[in-house]
Amino acid sequence: MNRNPLSHNVLLNLDIQRLNKMQEVAQNAILNDDNVVLLSPTGSGKTLAFLLPIFQLLDEDVKGVQAVIIVPSRELGLQIEQVWKKMGTHYKVNMCYGGHAIDVEINKFK
Repeated sequence: MNRNPLSHNVLLNLDIQRLNKMQEVAQNAILNDDNVVLLSPTGSGKTLAFLLPIFQLLDEDVKGVQAVIIVPSRELGLQIEQVWKKMGTHYKVNMCYGGHAIDVEINKFK
């Protein structure tokens, strides 16, 4: 099921035994299609449903930015950042938002 063997460790880090049906379908769609729209109720696991395939598509040999996720609110961005950190990947996550000097954001990418 998982292209990246570390995905199993990610699920363990999140205390998840297995993906739900929506997450499995989303994972397959995202890994096999360039354009996916994921519609599912609040609390159904959509964040992991798109973060796990993103993780699987990342290349350890690439040192620059490999993915950009744009969301409509700071709260949703914080949720995504928290889930990514709980996943325990070795990839860095940066959440960028307004309300402070742009130098803060630039420094995050160093």
